[in-house]
Amino acid sequence: MTSNAFKLSNILINGTSNVDPVMIDSHVAGTFLDVVSSPGDLPVSGNALGDQRWATSTNKLFFWNGTAWINTTVSNYLPSVPSGVENSYNLALDGTATVITATSTDPDGTAISWTYSTTGLTTQAAIGQSTNVFTITPSTVPANNGIFYLTISATSNTNTVAKTTKITLAH
Repeated sequence: MTSNAFKLSNILINGTSNVDPVMIDSHVAGTFLDVVSSPGDLPVSGNALGDQRWATSTNKLFFWNGTAWINTTVSNYLPSVPSGVENSYNLALDGTATVITATSTDPDGTAISWTYSTTGLTTQAAIGQSTNVFTITPSTVPANNGIFYLTISATSNTNTVAKTTKITLAH
């Protein structure tokens, strides 16, 4: 048996709730999902429970619940840019760690995963991470002075947003 299932994230226009109608027409139409021009064209009779229709004028997906067509909003919005991250930090010379707690939300309500990357980090500090908490422990050796950049990224589904901060260690 061949599956007619499709992955909605494959037809979303990145970062929006809009669906690419070309993807619907070329990859889905004629299987289990029928395309109509507008919600006004949804059939009022002859429907079976679970029938689906795509309205191209509104980029909306509708399901027949046995009595009426139900509009299902398809979305894959970007999470918010991480907050709680300053534009720059000066690290403590005595080796006291700087702790950054980043926060982000996803309008779709899906979970956020966290990562980080650096540019220019050599021996100035060590970075640890526990979910959205980033701990920067500076070197106490004056020869390790320098500047590096820390980018903290929030990912939800396939969407990633990031904030970069400048970190300075100057004995």
